[in-house]
Amino acid sequence: MIQTINTKKSLIGTPRPHYLIGDAFYSLEAGEHVLRSKVFFPSDEEHPSILDRGPGKYLEHPHVNVGDGCFATWNGAHILSEILGYGFRILKDQGTWKVGRSPIVPNTELDLETRVKETRSVERNGKTYIEGTVTGKFSHHGEHKLTITASYYAKK
Repeated sequence: MIQTINTKKSLIGTPRPHYLIGDAFYSLEAGEHVLRSKVFFPSDEEHPSILDRGPGKYLEHPHVNVGDGCFATWNGAHILSEILGYGFRILKDQGTWKVGRSPIVPNTELDLETRVKETRSVERNGKTYIEGTVTGKFSHHGEHKLTITASYYAKK
């Protein structure tokens, strides 16, 4: 069953910046928790890491930094964490990214698929702790733009 999520409302109280826009759609697919959403990386004064990569500034061709892609992935992960009933959660070990053939252009609406896969559950002192991976896959008109993957640890 697919659940519709209002991203603006769901991200209230979570760390900024927030890049998800509009409604997102949650589903459970083959044991993975999936959030499909739209993302927008504005080139404005509130987002200097994007603005500073604009023409006539740091680079000739404006693009979105992989760090902003991480923030958007964490936006999706925060929404999934709430759905899954996680309390405390933190990244652990390592994370990776893979860029596409062309950079993400600012001020462009993209698709983001965020997946959470729980890989291990541990009981300690009557509490449940979960280990797993979170992955964010960015695309534009079907073209791969960026994939972010990280390990996490959470208390349920």
